[in-house]
Amino acid sequence: MERGPARKDTYMALDLEDSRGHPILPRVITHWGDGATALTNRDISGDLSKLDIALSDLRDAIEGTGDKDFTTLETLLATALIRDITKWGGTTLTGRDISADMANIGAKTVTLTHGAAVNVTTATTAVLAANTSRKYALIVNDSDTVMYLAVGASAVLNQGIRLNPGGGSYEMSEKLGNLATGAINGIHGGSGNKVALPTEGV
Repeated sequence: MERGPARKDTYMALDLEDSRGHPILPRVITHWGDGATALTNRDISGDLSKLDIALSDLRDAIEGTGDKDFTTLETLLATALIRDITKWGGTTLTGRDISADMANIGAKTVTLTHGAAVNVTTATTAVLAANTSRKYALIVNDSDTVMYLAVGASAVLNQGIRLNPGGGSYEMSEKLGNLATGAINGIHGGSGNKVALPTEGV
């Protein structure tokens, strides 16, 4: 098949980095699915290059049959990419169907637990216990006094994360880039107890 001049379409580009230059897809894959199938550190850089060429071929084939809008292109592309993968670089994967995995990409969810109100005192107080399964956390200052938080350490006045009174909050997640699984402690410099409202997602 004779091709026209090479052309780069933005919507067909393989964008492997986000706007900050951070990699979206690791290029060295060691396992597939549940981790039971080792792939011996297979570097898929070459495969990605081949995929880029394959996408270009598909684009040319589609364009050769007449004008297509983006929705049609997307549908044809999904049909062209077989979702039932049996091998990866010669390694048999026992016909693992990754349709469910593909559906979960970019659709991560967490189970939220709204913890009981915590009475923060003028000494370091545990607001959330350490939790290695933590995927998200939110601490809200439901009092009339400034609070200070520390993650994985004792809270100290005028240090760490400041929560303003009347709803000041601190949120952490993998997406925000500040997820930590250590204990979250709070303190205030007023008098009596001040309420903090913790929410955690796993």
